[in-house]
Order: sequence, then structure tokens, then C-alpha cells
Amino acid sequence: MRSTPVLLLLAGLALGGCSSASPSAAGPSAAVPTSAAPTTDAPVLPTAPAPVVATPTARPATPTPARSTPDAPQDPLSPAPALESPAPVGQPTCRPAALTLVDADQLTGSSAVREVFSLRTTGASCQLDGYPVVRLLDAGGATLPVTYRRGGYGLPTAGAGPVALSRDTTASLELGTSRTGTCRDAATVVVTLPGTTTALRSRTSFRVCGGAVGVSPVLRRGDTEG
Repeated sequence: MRSTPVLLLLAGLALGGCSSASPSAAGPSAAVPTSAAPTTDAPVLPTAPAPVVATPTARPATPTPARSTPDAPQDPLSPAPALESPAPVGQPTCRPAALTLVDADQLTGSSAVREVFSLRTTGASCQLDGYPVVRLLDAGGATLPVTYRRGGYGLPTAGAGPVALSRDTTASLELGTSRTGTCRDAATVVVTLPGTTTALRSRTSFRVCGGAVGVSPVLRRGDTEG
């Protein structure tokens, strides 16, 4: 029975050696403090603004000019634009054979004299437009040596333009001259109306002074006042 105490002794020594060799196994393990590494905030760099890309603005489309179409020819029976002496477009030029020319009046001013000649037609309605060609003859039929010009001497021109003439209307033309200078008496006036080639004649008592005569365009009869 001696062996049992020996074995117990040996076992106790063995256990004691084990407990001294590993002291950490018996007690609780001490917590090792950990220090957190300081975190350094990274500097915030300014963000460059995103480049603005210019978007090309669509230019408005250039309108295509409309093609101009030539105006349709005027209806020959349509009225002409209003004029001082209106006349329908398309009326024929008056025929001299259907016209009569008469020395109708004389208007005397302080420095000039105007002789008024009336025009009437016995034919269809027609028109005259423009200045006549005039020649004055003396009592012997010789042409008076005078100079002719358009206007002057207070002659009216407001009614210049196409003048309609019918059996119910009267047109006119005027001659003007000075009251001073050498004077010559005319006995006959020879008139070639605008747009015609045949001359009309009328007796007259027009006295031309200063060697010059003014001529008016063909006018409506009411346009001779002034």
C-alpha cells in the first residue's frame, strides 16, 4: 500500500508544475488597451466647375423670298386710278375727224394773256392725253415767227393726264403770251392733238407779244379756270 501515497505525491507535483508554468491559463486575460490611430482629415480641394460647353443656338431659318409673279394684264375695261382728269383705260384716242376746235374765251391778266380753245366730239367716247403741237398763222396764212414752249404765263397744268371726251363733255387747251414786247396778230391756230397726225384749225384773234407762246396740255373744260 506504500505505492499509493507515492503516486499521489507525484501527481500533485506534476499538477503544481503545470500551474506555475502557465499562469495566464488560470486567471482572466487582461485586456490590452488599443489606441486608435488619429485620423487626419484630408484637405478638401476646391472642385473646378465643370466647363460649360456652348451649345450652338439654331439660327432661325431664313425665309425663302416668294417668287414674284408678274401682274396679270389689266382688264382694258377696268377704270384707271383716280387722276385729276380721270379717263377709263382702253378708250381709243379721239379721231380728229369727229372733233371741233373753237376759240372760246380770252383771259387777261396783269402780265399775260391766255386764249382758251374748246374741244368737242361728235363721235363715240374717246380720250386725249398730253400736249398738242400748235402753229399760229397770220391773216395771209403765213406762220408767225414765234417760239412755243410748254406751260408758263399762268397756264393751268393741274388737269394734265388722260381726258375723257364724249358728246356730253368738253375738253380744252390754252395758249398764253406776254402783254409786253413786239406783238403780232394771229388769225388762225393749227393744232395737232396728242396721239393724232391730222391737224385741226380754228379762227382766232390771239395777239402774240414778246415772240413766245406757252401751250397747255389738253384739259377738262373746268380746269381752265385759274
